[in-house]
Amino acid sequence: MIIKLVVTSLLLFTGTVYADDVRVMTSGAFTAALQDLAPQYERATGQKIVIGATSSIGPDSIVNRIRRGEPVDVLIMAASALDDMIKGGSAAAGSRVDLVRSSIGIAVRAGAPKPDISSVDALKVTLLAAKSIAYSGSVSGTYLTTELFPRLGIAEAIMPKSRRIDRERVGAVVARGEAEIGFQQISELLPVPGIEYVGPLPPGAQRVTVFAAAVASTSRNPAAARALIAFLASQAAAAAIRKSGLEPIASVPSSAPAAVPDIPFDSVPDFFKLPPGMNFGEVAGVAVNSKGHVFVFTRSNSAGGPAYAPAAAQLLEFDANGGFVGEIGRGLYGWAFAHSVRVDKDDDIWAIDKGSDMIIRFNPSGRVKMVFGRRKESADHETGPWENVNPPLPHVDGLFRQPTDVAWDAQGNTYITDGYINSRVAKYDRNGDWVKSWGEKGTAPGQFRLPHAIAVDRANNLYVGDRTNRRVQVFDTEGRFLRMFSIDVPPIAGTRAVNGNTPAGERLDALIGAPNALCITPDVNQVMFVGETTFPGRVFKVSLDGKVLGVVGRSGRQLKQFSGAHALACPSNRELYVAETSNWRVQKLVLHQ
Repeated sequence: MIIKLVVTSLLLFTGTVYADDVRVMTSGAFTAALQDLAPQYERATGQKIVIGATSSIGPDSIVNRIRRGEPVDVLIMAASALDDMIKGGSAAAGSRVDLVRSSIGIAVRAGAPKPDISSVDALKVTLLAAKSIAYSGSVSGTYLTTELFPRLGIAEAIMPKSRRIDRERVGAVVARGEAEIGFQQISELLPVPGIEYVGPLPPGAQRVTVFAAAVASTSRNPAAARALIAFLASQAAAAAIRKSGLEPIASVPSSAPAAVPDIPFDSVPDFFKLPPGMNFGEVAGVAVNSKGHVFVFTRSNSAGGPAYAPAAAQLLEFDANGGFVGEIGRGLYGWAFAHSVRVDKDDDIWAIDKGSDMIIRFNPSGRVKMVFGRRKESADHETGPWENVNPPLPHVDGLFRQPTDVAWDAQGNTYITDGYINSRVAKYDRNGDWVKSWGEKGTAPGQFRLPHAIAVDRANNLYVGDRTNRRVQVFDTEGRFLRMFSIDVPPIAGTRAVNGNTPAGERLDALIGAPNALCITPDVNQVMFVGETTFPGRVFKVSLDGKVLGVVGRSGRQLKQFSGAHALACPSNRELYVAETSNWRVQKLVLHQ
């Protein structure tokens, strides 16, 4: 009954949990506790926990399983290793929860005399006298062989008779008589039949390891993952954890990430001075050049077209004070459906049109300088919108299917996210010649389910906003995957969507932190701003390693609220332009920290 009540309260705290399986990859130290707790949790929630057995190294290690793209929702492992997973993008930033402290123990074969390990000196004598020793290939074995044995001055004497065990429990080797003494985490020794547990390493020799849990970046059920982690960290799980040989870390039942501060800011009212009678439509793109001029790519100028599928694209220029300068590319053949606009280091203006499948490069005076992609010919009978088909259509070099964004590296190479249909990144050299593309539809690292935005930092790292996968992936300029991160900050309770029903449960989980827009500041200490999809619709200030530094705004129609940031321009870390589609506007924000 206690388990039921605790789990129910956790689910109310973390949101709705659905009946999909929760897949867990855990280090051996936590396996016994999880196997004991899983049936209780399943009875309380009706949700099945699938436990993936892992080894320290080899094909069944957690790292290799993730590299193979195996499905996983929760990762449980040594905290230091989990931090590496977070830095590498395999686990969601901000989702780590410390669960237990684990100590190293010693075992001998059942019926064998128990050696004296009551002190460091006694342990040293026991090790020197032992005929054979087995130790784990994971964190405990690393400590023994690289720190403890050398510190005791016995490494040269005992390593020749010691054996590292990688793909089975050390206790199993001891039970077969293949080693006289075995070392491993206590929780991994206790379940093994045929051995006698002697005790923990004595004070002065012991190494306590914290094991923690985090939500996998590729989790398809992050709400359920967070709820399970909260339960494992709660007092309701403590008895089973202690029984397994681990010490639970006292915690409050909560799986929410550490509190993220709200960044104080103002929105400049009526900044853009449009000519009389002119209005923005849905604003898909915004960019700023070196003079402070602002370029707005809006889905307007369509009143004279048909009700369905009209051309909707105007590129407007404003000066640094918001005064209207003029329209660029009026009546351009490449205009169909505005998606994004960017300005490069030479102040050339690049417009990305989703409808015409084109990227048009203008010089600072507004003359077409170069075009990428080609619009379908209106005279062709088969001309019509692209369809998402399965399997996806093969890529074609130099042609796009609903492209989304553009960015450049320090050498002037161009990178185009392509996009709603093709799920790839295309690369051109500085002369506009095709180089390559990478990516395909999917959820594994290097795959995309709508690459919607792209930005490049000073070190030539490419950040791709993989919107439907709810993550930012980082690549080098050759398309080699480096890492990825997700933003997992729940919206303020009571926040309402601008359009449609306010998402909840699984639908909300798929939207939190989904990157609609990216921009990286030009400051010496670069930071990134990430615009969230239409709901929850916030803007996040993020370090380049994925740590959320603060939240800007919330969903709504008033100033300082957003209908999602479809595009961002950040000429500094205190000045930000937010383009909104559903609210038909651009807001100029002044941040106060």
